[in-house]
Amino acid sequence: MTEAEAKKKWCFESRCAGDHGNRDADGGRPKGNCLGSGCMAWRWVWVRNRGDSIPEFVQSETDGFCGRAGKL
Repeated sequence: MTEAEAKKKWCFESRCAGDHGNRDADGGRPKGNCLGSGCMAWRWVWVRNRGDSIPEFVQSETDGFCGRAGKL
């Protein structure tokens, strides 16, 4: 997924304790979205460079995943 998509998802590692634990006051979605590349667990996807006759893998500049949760 792209880093922008990931930043819209809740991070299960986030800790936002307060009067209501780690949930919003209305009991809704837990606080703490993904930080994307700002997190130590973020991993970039490696993609095949199709321009060469010899296969080479390069790091994607847009797609990645959470190293703690795994690929989705």
